[in-house]
Amino acid sequence: MDTLYTLNTAKPSLIQPHIFPLEEEIEELFSVPADNAVATNELDNAITLLKFEGNEIVYDLIAKDFLEYVSGGDLAFLPVFSSDTIGYAQTRGFLLFNIKSKKFIYYFICEELEEYILDVAVVDAEKRHFVFEIECYDDDISKAIPESNKILKIADLSSETGKILATIQIGKKDNWAVQDKTIFVYYQNTLTALNTDFESVEHPLVTFFNKQKETFRRLNQLYIHPSLPFAVLVEIDCKINKDYVVWIVSWESEKQQFFKMLTKNKTFDFEFSPDGKWLIFRDKTQKASKYILMPVNSELPHFLGSPITLGEIPYPETTAWTTNPLSFVVSEGDRILKWDLTNITVQKVS
Repeated sequence: MDTLYTLNTAKPSLIQPHIFPLEEEIEELFSVPADNAVATNELDNAITLLKFEGNEIVYDLIAKDFLEYVSGGDLAFLPVFSSDTIGYAQTRGFLLFNIKSKKFIYYFICEELEEYILDVAVVDAEKRHFVFEIECYDDDISKAIPESNKILKIADLSSETGKILATIQIGKKDNWAVQDKTIFVYYQNTLTALNTDFESVEHPLVTFFNKQKETFRRLNQLYIHPSLPFAVLVEIDCKINKDYVVWIVSWESEKQQFFKMLTKNKTFDFEFSPDGKWLIFRDKTQKASKYILMPVNSELPHFLGSPITLGEIPYPETTAWTTNPLSFVVSEGDRILKWDLTNITVQKVS
């Protein structure tokens, strides 16, 4: 099967970032429901908006010292899911914070000290249902290396106390993703779709993938477009660390098919823009790390247009998105890089 695209390392950036030096080093950024702004929880034990105004960043402190540790620990941030509330996980707990009213609730998601939150995603924003990926360590002192496994928990956080709705155990190397209140879990080269009670449900992606699964080696990444019927799958040859293959799987009713998007690469950290019009990912095939941008095009059978190199970013810390305008933002610690994607013109399919 022919490969759709190649990553041309000699191609210059189509758009250059706007660079903003920082007054203090910031590693953690997250998206917020505010125009042309991101936020951090690293300054002054507070949540602070970073507003992009012209060539400057305006710092707007939202709330300070409302927790003993507003930052710290292992953090996992949610994308924007509400018009006024942000959420992030912090080692064993999870914070919901209303940036307008300044009211907040902190939930303890992990029941044991050996549990740690690895990731969190929105299952149903309206009902405040979230899924947590949790690593569980066995601290048996008789073992030279503690063993670990993972569980997924769905939590209803619509009340002050919250409650766990469902829990399942998954393998250490299993991958999962969420689309439209359905949780997809990849285990032992088999894909399963689950509802919010972790009950198996039918889905065309699952049916199609499992019929074709002998085509794929082990998947180490799984990304599903939030609204269109396609997913990005990344498989890896464990013997050759850079031998990644990126696939696009489409499950349109009359066009269920898969495409080999990239080969012989090392790509990761894929994410779709909040409006679903762009796919961004990091490429470390060469020594220098760079970000690659691809337009989402529903007129194409494989949904993704040609890759655009944004530029080398040697030491990215975290990423976030702004809205109005839509921009991709990267923290390098001592500075922020911001790409405005609103005015990019992409050639239409003829």
